[in-house]
This record gives sequence, C-alpha cells and structure tokens, in this order.
Amino acid sequence: MQLPRSIPKRMPPASVLRHLAFPPPPEHLRSTMTRDGFEKRPPRIPERMQARVRKAAVLAGLDPDLFIPPTPSDSRFKKPAATVPATTFAAQISTTTAPAKRTKLPVIKIPKGNSNLIKQEERKMKIKENMAKMAHIIKADKDEKAKTKLSKRPDIFSA
Repeated sequence: MQLPRSIPKRMPPASVLRHLAFPPPPEHLRSTMTRDGFEKRPPRIPERMQARVRKAAVLAGLDPDLFIPPTPSDSRFKKPAATVPATTFAAQISTTTAPAKRTKLPVIKIPKGNSNLIKQEERKMKIKENMAKMAHIIKADKDEKAKTKLSKRPDIFSA
C-alpha cells in the first residue's frame, strides 16, 4: 500500500464516505436529457463531489476507479490539441504528378485561447523565421558597408 503524500487535516465528510461504503450506480454519475430532449439535467452526484470521492479513495489507499469510474471530463480522456495540415506544403505539391505515391502532409498545432494568445504564437513563429535568416542579413549588410567604405576612400596612388 502506498502512503498518501499529504495527510488531510480533517476526515472526509460523511457525504463522501457514504459513496465509498456504497458505490453509486454509473447512471448517477452522468448528466441526462429530459424526455423532450431540450434540457440537460446535471448528474445526481456532481462532478465536484465525484472528485472528492476519488480523492478520499486515493487517501485511503483504494483504487478510485472502483468507486467512481473515470468520466470523459477526467484528464485521462482529454483529446490532444486540434491539428490541421500545413497549407504551404499542400500548395507546393502539384496535382499534375502521378497519384501513385502519396505523401503525408505535415501537421501544425492550432493554438487554443483568445485572439491575443493566438497572435502571440504567430509573432513567435515570425521571430523564429527571421532569426533563421539573420546570419545572411548581417553578412549582406557588412559586405555593403565594406563596398561603400571602399568607394569613399580617395585613391592615393593614381596620379
């Protein structure tokens, strides 16, 4: 048996321990629809209470899945970030080539969040692209400065 990382200050309340003593049926843990299908009823045991029961089971050294089965809102069931194929790569592939050999398109993660966070990701990508070009830009600038310096220097030996 694995000991809990922290010992709670208080025992879980009777409302939580009741669910450990008598596990609820699965239909009490999910939300349901009304008969007309327009309203969604909350589950009989709220998700917050389900989390408290799971935590109490872990603290007692029991398997929480025996008392409250994992729900789709549980972190183990979360879907990965949405992805789309890169459009720039798709544009490079010509449709005139023989379709015998298919290539997989690279996948780009779509950032989630408000518009400021999305714009921030776009700015980071643009900065990364520009930094990749920076060595070439600096070299071109140094060459240009050297040419202008040579053209301004008076020619001492011609006369």
